Amino acid sequence: MLNKPIDRVVYNEQGAACGVVSVGEDGKPAFARCKQIVGDPTYFRDRCAAKAKVVRCIAVLSHPITPGNEASSQIILPQNQIGRPNDVYVFCVSGSHCAAPDGKYVALVSSVTTRADLAENLARSANEELKDGLKLLGKVDACFYDWYEVLEPMADGRADATFISKSYDATSHFEQTTEDVMDLYQRLYGKPLDLSKTMVSLSPDDE
Repeated sequence: MLNKPIDRVVYNEQGAACGVVSVGEDGKPAFARCKQIVGDPTYFRDRCAAKAKVVRCIAVLSHPITPGNEASSQIILPQNQIGRPNDVYVFCVSGSHCAAPDGKYVALVSSVTTRADLAENLARSANEELKDGLKLLGKVDACFYDWYEVLEPMADGRADATFISKSYDATSHFEQTTEDVMDLYQRLYGKPLDLSKTMVSLSPDDE
């Protein structure tokens, strides 16, 4: 079922997920049975609540953004220093990370926003919301704007066997995403994820 469109999730009489309807190799509807479903919130809008909105800019550059010319960088602009209700996050990677061609850099600038006019004039709204971070980029070859709602599941998933992650937030250091993965694991298996063991130190009984 990899790289297949999902038509719908199927629930049994008890309200628990039991499979998904997709498209088979012959182009006809195909049913895949399962005991549990794990997915991101865009598949389960009716089971999630919007908690915030994130606006971001993805920029292509021909230069690094730090004085030391580092191949990658991460900058957090605290809200109380820039006079905004939320922090602004700036993240940049380069060809050394296989994220761009040699000599090019990709920068992301993002923040939480409460604006209601994002859909009407995204570029203007994004520039106004992210201006403190965009100033750090210098000359930009190209830029793209986006916004999305931060969705969170309304239930833990145990009752309906549907385990839903949270949307990515505005941060670019993935701390909250890591915490979400740990929480998702505990909801699925009923115990915390133990990363103290590695494949090197595992005993034959643990493998």
